[in-house]
Amino acid sequence: MSGGPLGLMHYLGFAGALALLVWGLVVLWAARHRAHDERASIPVLGTVGNPTCLTLGICLLVCSYHAAAYSLAPVVSLVAVPADRWWLVLLACAVAIGGSLLADYLESRESETP
Repeated sequence: MSGGPLGLMHYLGFAGALALLVWGLVVLWAARHRAHDERASIPVLGTVGNPTCLTLGICLLVCSYHAAAYSLAPVVSLVAVPADRWWLVLLACAVAIGGSLLADYLESRESETP
């Protein structure tokens, strides 16, 4: 089932990229509309601070861009990490989010000590 130069898998990949884009924008909006010290509840991560929300939102936007670039590759040539090294994008985002979660944890632990 092909609808021109793009096949069904390309369209599904692009739909996934749009979903990541919307999720990233929602997370960034949630971080933007909170007080500096107010925490946000993220379903998978739990309650996190604004820096972690911002990091997660940016990582979602980066992953969304690369998913769109890989999905549109036969028709549109976008600057992206090569498709055979997609795992580098995920690894970089995982390290960024993990580091932000670690900093968030250390900060909350420090504020709890008397």
